[in-house]
Amino acid sequence: MKYSYLFLYFLMCPGYLIFGQEEGSAVGKAELEDVVRYHIKELKFDPQNLESAIILMESYYMMTEYRKAILYANIAQDIYQNRIQDTLFQSSFFNTKALFYVIQTRGKSRHKIADYRKAKIDYLDALEMNARDSDLLVDIGNLYYNLEKFDSALFYFKKAEMEFQDGFKSKFNMANTYYVLKEYDSALLYYDKSIGIKGDFPYAYFYKGSIYNELGSYDSAIEAFNKAIQIWPDKSEIYFRRGFALQSSGRYEDALWDWNTVIFLDSQNYNALRNRAIAYIELNDNKSALADLNNLITTNSAEKEAYYLRGKLYYNNRKFRKSLPDLEVANKNGMNTGELFYMLGDLYRRKKEIPSACLYFMKAKKMEYPFSEKNEKLLKECNDY
Repeated sequence: MKYSYLFLYFLMCPGYLIFGQEEGSAVGKAELEDVVRYHIKELKFDPQNLESAIILMESYYMMTEYRKAILYANIAQDIYQNRIQDTLFQSSFFNTKALFYVIQTRGKSRHKIADYRKAKIDYLDALEMNARDSDLLVDIGNLYYNLEKFDSALFYFKKAEMEFQDGFKSKFNMANTYYVLKEYDSALLYYDKSIGIKGDFPYAYFYKGSIYNELGSYDSAIEAFNKAIQIWPDKSEIYFRRGFALQSSGRYEDALWDWNTVIFLDSQNYNALRNRAIAYIELNDNKSALADLNNLITTNSAEKEAYYLRGKLYYNNRKFRKSLPDLEVANKNGMNTGELFYMLGDLYRRKKEIPSACLYFMKAKKMEYPFSEKNEKLLKECNDY
């Protein structure tokens, strides 16, 4: 297990609680602020106090104040260089591999603020000191992932896995990389390996479900999302993607529960509201569907699909005068489906505006949308216009 300097400090100092064991462990903000105040005083009293500089670096990193973490990493490196010839300093428990840790953490801090060039320099410097540290190898892989150099990312994740066979991070990040590359079999394999190590990590199930959604394997997607929800029951995005899987497999009533949950957790989720309207339409609850579509159009000025859906709803209920304006807005805003063009053509035919009807019918025909017998006949006459 890789312990942090901050953890070791808490471990060895009476009066402090042990807050964390590994990077990412939760430490209370108030406790960290107390630690920072104490070690700022210690460093002022003894400007060559390496332990205080390192603990300040790590504390600020955990507080997500990355620029301050970089500042104290620089200070720690300067102290290290000043004291490296001291025999007592070399034998100190705290100073073992201190420079490696400082440079790695500075690289991670620069990585967090997207200073990728300097982060890469720090990571490669740390790599020269210890080429077998699995956490460092994962950090380098993550850097290449962020730079969208996925082959290089995979190279370092695989090296990390070789160094630490039971490592969760290398496997999970490898799965994410394969997911981005759409190598779904490999992604699913490594998500399963991740789950085998850390079975309570919801993102592994979430991404598995997302892959199954993309593959159209909706039952498998639903199963994965169910497990993610058991672990993380208040994450709206999981309900959204499960709702998509349920709706895509024709389980509209079940999907409604997920859309309602998403909207409860995130009232501004227009996509969930739109999907709920679609579920209502499929369940022939036109009143509820219309209420959702009206709400979408009123609250979201960028809407286009809601106009399309409301126009189609009016069209199917033979409210043609209400249908046409909505379908025209949908068309103007970039909708271009064969069904939309067919409905517009039919509405203009009913208004006896034949040139416009022919224009839209020809677009619909080009998109291979099926025609009624009456409109097929009109289409044949469109060459006269």
